[in-house]
Amino acid sequence: MRWFNYQKEIHHPDVEIVDGDIEKDYLNFKRIVPIYSETEGLYQRTLRRLMKTVLEGYADELSSPIPSEVVERQGLIDFSEAFRRVHFPSDGESIDLLNLQRSDGHRRIIFDEFFFLELGMALKKRGVALETGISFRTDGVLVQKLLNLLSFKLTRAQEKALAEIKEDLEKPHPMNRLIQGDVGCGKTVVALLTCLYVVECGYQAAIMAPTEVLAEQHFLNLHRWLEPLGVNVALLTSSIKGSERKSFTKEFGTEISNW
Repeated sequence: MRWFNYQKEIHHPDVEIVDGDIEKDYLNFKRIVPIYSETEGLYQRTLRRLMKTVLEGYADELSSPIPSEVVERQGLIDFSEAFRRVHFPSDGESIDLLNLQRSDGHRRIIFDEFFFLELGMALKKRGVALETGISFRTDGVLVQKLLNLLSFKLTRAQEKALAEIKEDLEKPHPMNRLIQGDVGCGKTVVALLTCLYVVECGYQAAIMAPTEVLAEQHFLNLHRWLEPLGVNVALLTSSIKGSERKSFTKEFGTEISNW
């Protein structure tokens, strides 16, 4: 049922034929029913019947390796019970919580997904931390020169992020860091200052952008800021082909065929 022009409308009504036994455990009637994303040729009744068969036959086989003490501490329900209650909730379940995916069943399944996502990221981070990298140790002379030229001062958040990045760069392991912030909060300046730490150590640095328009905007700003410091800046986009791309490679001594 939906609202249209301040009136309720029923779209694609579903009818259940009752054979007289009102106490019968109907699949599509007298209960909260799930609404699945339909595929051509498969309808809600068919999908519900299939899911009911799967859950009745295999739900008890579902298990989670998350330790029981973690499950109890977080107040989570049984893993197999979570799937039953998500697909075929009881009458006592809250419709609002089910639609918001915040029911006990949803909470348990979502917790497992995030738990193993975080575990995988932690293992990956640990593997990166064991790899050998370059230690970029520098006094930050170029960084300070640029800060003196800028018409604004870094915010406290920018200074904190830059300090943490510098600390990571000085370690003999690859840095794996994500900076998150709203548009216009100054992430590009932090990225530029990070590049200067690398450049000052005698290496090249690249700032990649998702579109050519944004890449050109960054290039113009970076060129304006870095020209007084004597730092060369070049723009390389996917539209640069042939001899021009080869001359870029020759000038900067970098293989860029896969960029």
